Amino acid sequence: MSDPMPPPLLVTTREAARLLAVSERTLLRIRDAGELRAVRLPRGGLRYAVADLERYIARQLADADATPAPSVGSRDGGRAQ
Repeated sequence: MSDPMPPPLLVTTREAARLLAVSERTLLRIRDAGELRAVRLPRGGLRYAVADLERYIARQLADADATPAPSVGSRDGGRAQ
């Protein structure tokens, strides 16, 4: 029996976008904003480290947890006046 392949360390732009559930264009905006790093290959292609993608997801989840939800039944949707 052969050993299973280890998970990849780097993924393409398309694969990274799929993992984050965003479009490739949105992924490039995230990268351009400095929120995510990409590795430039010698032939010019970009790759994203799976570990960086996992950290980005964790930060997004932490930020979402820290954002207060709107009050139920409030007329202004929880916005301060």
